[in-house]
Amino acid sequence: MTEFPLKLTALAQHIVSSHIRSGDVVIDATVGNGEDTLHLARCVGEEGFVLGFDIQETCLEKTIALLTENNLHQRVKLVCSGHEKMLDYVTDSPRVVMFNLGYLPGGSSAIHTKTETTLLALEKSIEVLDDGGLITLCLYSHREGLKEKEAIFKWVEGLPKYFQVLRLSPLKRNNPPELLVIKNTKTTGS
Repeated sequence: MTEFPLKLTALAQHIVSSHIRSGDVVIDATVGNGEDTLHLARCVGEEGFVLGFDIQETCLEKTIALLTENNLHQRVKLVCSGHEKMLDYVTDSPRVVMFNLGYLPGGSSAIHTKTETTLLALEKSIEVLDDGGLITLCLYSHREGLKEKEAIFKWVEGLPKYFQVLRLSPLKRNNPPELLVIKNTKTTGS
C-alpha cells in the first residue's frame, strides 16, 4: 500500500499520478527545482510529453540535468518564459497543469510568481485544459504569496459550475500552504 503524502507538493503529485494516462500532454507551469517536471515525465510514459515553464534560466538548467540523469529529457520541452505565455507553445489540450507558486526554495525570495501573470496563466489553462483535466496549485502565505492566494480564491469563485474545486489545507498552522485542485467536468459530469 502506498503511503499517503502529507506534504502538499507530494500530495499534488500523488493526485495527478492517478489522473495522467500514458501518452498524455501535461504542463508544469512553474518548473522551479524540477521535481514536478520529473514526476510528470515519469507519468506520461514514452509517448507522452511535458511542457515546462520558468523565467529563471538556472532552474531550467538544473531541471535538464535532473531529467538527463533520469533519462527522461526526451519527454520534456522547457521554455524560459512566464507561464502566462503557455498558449504560444501548447499544441494539444493538456490533461494536467501543475502550479507550485511562490519562490524557489533556497533561491531569492525577490524572484517569485506574480498575481497578474498567474491569473493570466490560469485563464489560459482553463481555455486549453482537456475535458476531465486537472489543474493543481500549491499556494503559500508569505507576504507576496498571500496576495496571490487571495486573488486566486476570488478567481476560482468566478469559474463556470462545471469546474469542480477542492481546497486542501493543514489544520493547526498559522498561514499554512494550501493546495487547490480544479477539475474540468464539462463533458464528463464527474
